[in-house]
Amino acid sequence: MGNYRDIEAVLFDFLGTLVYFERLTMEESIASVLESLKADGCELDYDMFHPAYRESTQKHWGSRRGDEETYNKYWLADALEALGIEADPEGAMITRAVEAYFEPFHEVMKPMPGALETLEALKGRYRLGLVSNFTYSPTVTRALDELEMSSYFETVVISADLGLRKPSPVIFEKAMADIGLNEPGKALFVGDDVDADIMGALKSGMVPILISFTLKDNYRERLSSALDGLGDGFAKNVEEIRLPLELLELLDEKNSS
Repeated sequence: MGNYRDIEAVLFDFLGTLVYFERLTMEESIASVLESLKADGCELDYDMFHPAYRESTQKHWGSRRGDEETYNKYWLADALEALGIEADPEGAMITRAVEAYFEPFHEVMKPMPGALETLEALKGRYRLGLVSNFTYSPTVTRALDELEMSSYFETVVISADLGLRKPSPVIFEKAMADIGLNEPGKALFVGDDVDADIMGALKSGMVPILISFTLKDNYRERLSSALDGLGDGFAKNVEEIRLPLELLELLDEKNSS
């Protein structure tokens, strides 16, 4: 594991790390989509549309190659086509419907307890960045603005813009290049997803920290199994925090030891 005294940058995941959903249901997002489609002259009921959308989503996720991203506009257009409705994934109707899908997110996304205080304390001490797997980047950038987090980050890298998702090393390398740091061992990566965040950061040479606030009970078993599967040359222990403020305590502890 890297020497914490050499750390120059701290990069964060977005959902489950700095931000969480206070509540959210698929029904809210689908209802928002249906209202948008209705305004464009395409009226469907929930029981007709939802199964087609679910099947389309599963198809697109299942057909991804490696770490490549997939996009809501294609899921939505294919769902409508399956219902006999012509839909252009690049057209205005689909664009508005995708925006509508994510609108309920903004009502329920909240800063993780202590997230803003943590960012404020780290500002000036470390280079800060955000790396998110998200299929629609305007939702992330808008949320960062609304939650008053944008100003803390030198770079915000979103999978939808890059076309690749974590754990692809490309997305981590892009963030490192953006902040001008060419030694990954001098960067921490804080995230909640064992495969995308922790394994991705480790394999990219960064120092990962797992944040567990939103995780289910078996996450330590999944982490242990993933670490056991790594080859020689990788650190097999990962620091864990529950909430962002604990990162400050961890850094103080490591830097004083």
